[in-house]
Amino acid sequence: MLVIPALLSLKASIMEKECPEMKELVTAVFKRIKGDQSEIVSKTGKKLILELQKCYPVAFKNQYIDKLRSQEDKLICQAVLTNDDAMIKQIT
Repeated sequence: MLVIPALLSLKASIMEKECPEMKELVTAVFKRIKGDQSEIVSKTGKKLILELQKCYPVAFKNQYIDKLRSQEDKLICQAVLTNDDAMIKQIT
């Protein structure tokens, strides 16, 4: 859980432009949400996405969410942001 506060303390400039490392992180989080059904992994991944969206709403959406290649990842992201666990289970 210490990863989340560390990521939230990122400088806004890192979030305002597409950063390959952040892109890899976001992709890895969606992969974990899809692949690992354990409660703690799923909860932590969802919390990270929600917190990044809350702290960097425009930058996170423009640089990372909108640029996701996988339609499945976009649907998972939308489900996480709307807190729709049923949709996540349906997708995975």
